[in-house]
Amino acid sequence: MTFHEDLAIGHRSEDHVLGIIRRRYPDAYRIEGKHSAYDILVPELGLTVEVKGDYRSQETGNICIEVNHPIGTPSGLLVTTADYWVHDTGKELIWIKPQEIKDCIMVYNYKPRDFTAGDDRAAKRVYLIPIHIYRTFATRCYEYQAT
Repeated sequence: MTFHEDLAIGHRSEDHVLGIIRRRYPDAYRIEGKHSAYDILVPELGLTVEVKGDYRSQETGNICIEVNHPIGTPSGLLVTTADYWVHDTGKELIWIKPQEIKDCIMVYNYKPRDFTAGDDRAAKRVYLIPIHIYRTFATRCYEYQAT
């Protein structure tokens, strides 16, 4: 998958989650441009949300949690200031607090993996967490029908 394909999936996921949030909190908005701390701000609650489109999890059975990209440069879970992460698998949304992701990694003693994805030039470091375990740490999970 290319960077631009990944970006399109990410924007689609962000738009989907933002649409859900705006049903109750109409002032919520997406942060434009490159902003690694979070994607959506909900001013009515003072909350922030990071959205991750991980459609490949349907094939792999794992949620991918990035922590370095390139290796040695903190990213993803290590730089977020979001109150919640939402993983969009293409079939369900999994709402989870970043601390719960860290707890999951620690409880199950997951080891990071290094790999190069798509057209990335540099390797990234990630944790792969089985979806069924990831869900047990989540605040909320629900399936949806893709449009």
